[in-house]
Amino acid sequence: MPSDLIAPPVKIADYLFSRRDAILQRWRMKCEEDESLAHVVVLDRIEFNDHLPMILNILGQRLRNEPEDADPVHLANFHGLHRWRKGRMLGDILNELDYLYEILNDELTIFKEFNPEADVTEILTAAVQIARLKEETIRGSVTEYAIQQQIAAASRSASLQRALDDLNKLGRNRGEILRTSSHDLKSNFGVIQGVTSLLNQDGRTEEERAQLIKMLSRNLTSLQDVLVQLTDLARLEAGQEEFQLSEFDASKIIREVVAGARPVAEGKKLMLMADGPEEMKVQGDVVKVKRIVHNLLMNAIRYTSQGVVSVSWSSEDGVRWHIGIQDSGPGLPPNLASVISAQLKPHSEPTAVLEPDPTAGTQHPPISLPEEPIASPGQPDGEGLGLHIVRHLCELMSASLTVESVAGKGSLFSIRLPMAYD
Repeated sequence: MPSDLIAPPVKIADYLFSRRDAILQRWRMKCEEDESLAHVVVLDRIEFNDHLPMILNILGQRLRNEPEDADPVHLANFHGLHRWRKGRMLGDILNELDYLYEILNDELTIFKEFNPEADVTEILTAAVQIARLKEETIRGSVTEYAIQQQIAAASRSASLQRALDDLNKLGRNRGEILRTSSHDLKSNFGVIQGVTSLLNQDGRTEEERAQLIKMLSRNLTSLQDVLVQLTDLARLEAGQEEFQLSEFDASKIIREVVAGARPVAEGKKLMLMADGPEEMKVQGDVVKVKRIVHNLLMNAIRYTSQGVVSVSWSSEDGVRWHIGIQDSGPGLPPNLASVISAQLKPHSEPTAVLEPDPTAGTQHPPISLPEEPIASPGQPDGEGLGLHIVRHLCELMSASLTVESVAGKGSLFSIRLPMAYD
């Protein structure tokens, strides 16, 4: 019969509405019996039902031939999104909806049993509306689920691309370090070879031989430093460094490192100063703390031609402690600072330790230590390697490393470490 001549199955709509709570309860029990839907037990009643009661309202409105409050496909979109956020698979959603509409069809059978005089046409009409609503609900849920899958796939793709970019950047940085180190090694070997040749020549005075031997010793020491740093960096990047936790007196350790560097500073006529408490007990890896202070201190001494190199340390808040190594060298060159600013988000603090001098050029803001080695004009061999080693060691010990620099005034390297580790 034409649909406009069929009476709306209002009695069925009223029956289904009176059975609403039982239908939803039967639906949950049916899902709980399915072992593949084990997640159901952790959802409360509201979470499990989600937008389905509103979709059942639409079924009632259709059976009564009334205006619909909402689009069932749109409501099913929200249901699919809810199940996605709960970590459910698409098959789980389809199984849940199959159970619901299976129960609705069972209710039509029950209605017929209790109402044998009911018009079969009305029951068939209700069955058609249930089938139609099932198709719309599945379509809405699956569509939203597919959208979320596309978003997740795009996110994973973007994450993989970022990881690939980081890996390529790491490879470029490593290549640059190796090129610089190779140049340093070749330069040292070239000087050693030249000095050896000159020493073998006859007619050299004792004074000339002494100068040549001093030059030979200096280049051998530099060569050894570069080789040791390359070995340290390779071990760090390979993850072969282990964190050895112990309690130690940080003041004693830092003073020992400063004392070891003092002859080098005095040889350059630099004032080397150390300021900190007489005793400061902390937890950490004492060997790695020594290496951090040694690398930064030697860099500060080597590229500072005159003035002061200062080392200071203190407890900040009982939770972290601080080491500062400041020099009166040339600071970071402006062109390098602009490159760093373009690549990194500045690590700003409430106040900078190094105040700008209007007559000394531009101050560069505090910055996190970048991937590329920080250099200064006329820097000695191996400085970039030393800073990369320091960065890796800080990461290993959950320490932060920041840099402040003022052109023509100097630089300050600040390290903050935990006082204790869990």
